Amino acid sequence: MKMWIRSACTLILILVFLIGCQTKEAANPEKGGENPTSVQSKKELTTDELIAKVEENKKAHTYQLVVKGALSLSGKEVHFEESSKVKEVVNPKATHQIGTSKSLGSSEKVESYEKDGWTYSYIANKKTWMKTESAKETTDPFSNMDNSIQSFKTMKEAISSSHEGSQYKIVFDISKAKNRSALEKELTSSFTQDTDPQMRAAFKGIKLKSYIVTFTFDDKTFAQTSLEGSLELTTDSKTKPTSVKAIVKQNQFEPFNGTITIPADVVKKAKKI
Repeated sequence: MKMWIRSACTLILILVFLIGCQTKEAANPEKGGENPTSVQSKKELTTDELIAKVEENKKAHTYQLVVKGALSLSGKEVHFEESSKVKEVVNPKATHQIGTSKSLGSSEKVESYEKDGWTYSYIANKKTWMKTESAKETTDPFSNMDNSIQSFKTMKEAISSSHEGSQYKIVFDISKAKNRSALEKELTSSFTQDTDPQMRAAFKGIKLKSYIVTFTFDDKTFAQTSLEGSLELTTDSKTKPTSVKAIVKQNQFEPFNGTITIPADVVKKAKKI
């Protein structure tokens, strides 16, 4: 269950990186002044310009992350929920996430660090830490952002932006993509790579049905203020259908002036895989 929740979370984090690679023009002039002959139109930022501003002004921050969803397997449905606080620094990038995950009536600790090319994840049922090289993590391809981002380069038409009130929005909608095969392969592979033969069989043939993410930024500071996303994957089996639905929200963004350090005992005890 934790793998599915983590996959959904990381899926959204990938898109934060994704917006730095997309291009699409979208301009909406804003008019002002009383004399039409002396009106000076203020040109709205295009998606390219907006992305550049966001990247230029990106700073360390914290935010609240909530993931809710349901897994339906052979007619049985299991609900899951994860709530955690994330600290993120930008250059060089490092993150620390800590919170709780709930499913099947039980709750367990969720914690992870990512820094210097390594990911440290706490495995609650074994009360131990696992260490993986971020650039070579195979059990969860969503974590490999540098490689996964290649899947999005042919889907520029799926990105749009708008200016509403004092905020800019960037929206990614997979339904508008002309070529979604590479992305779908990335997303579904984490389910079909499950080490349990029964689970692997249950997820065989799973397809991406829907995937929408909306990022919101302050129009003066270009700092991110929220994120909302949803995704649905399903198989076409009529006898033993499997589906995964999840919604993801990030809010309560605040500046972060500290540093992220992985505790020495975590580094020492973590098992490398």
